[in-house]
Amino acid sequence: MLRIIGGSKKRMKLKAPKDYDKIRPTMKLLKKAIFDLIGPEIIGADILDLYSGTGALSIEALSRGAESAVLVDKDSAAIKLINENLEISGFTDKATVIQDDIYNFVNNLTPNKSFDFIFVDPPYDNLPGEDLIIKLLDFLREDGVLFMETRAKDEVLFDDREEYILQTRFYGKTKLYIVIKR
Repeated sequence: MLRIIGGSKKRMKLKAPKDYDKIRPTMKLLKKAIFDLIGPEIIGADILDLYSGTGALSIEALSRGAESAVLVDKDSAAIKLINENLEISGFTDKATVIQDDIYNFVNNLTPNKSFDFIFVDPPYDNLPGEDLIIKLLDFLREDGVLFMETRAKDEVLFDDREEYILQTRFYGKTKLYIVIKR
């Protein structure tokens, strides 16, 4: 069962996927860790949520005071679930839902668009490369943070660059990459 764990919609139930092989929601422990790291910076923030799945991360952010969220997924079942969960939570007016391939979406983002936080929760067997992550940094505001979830054993290669700080944290069998734009 999916629930909002904080903010104005705390304890609200969301619809869960029927096929967990296709859509894998972020586990509660990891979601709590992400929002503990973000803290009050979420208030008024603009969110980009790639590989949105259920929409739960963006809905959590909106519940905690984010201003807006753009949720992107290419899977039609995920898009349906995202829209249903936005309706349940009452956040349809603060969210834009886009059905598109992540690479296509990012390549077509306008240069003047920017976000405070970017969530990247890809299928574990189809991780994005560093090229996509570096491109996403162009759309992060200064001191913005990108969070990417992978299996603990997976490695996403990042070159040492001055424009970001990279941290990794482990939560059970999951690794969380935290990329902070300087």
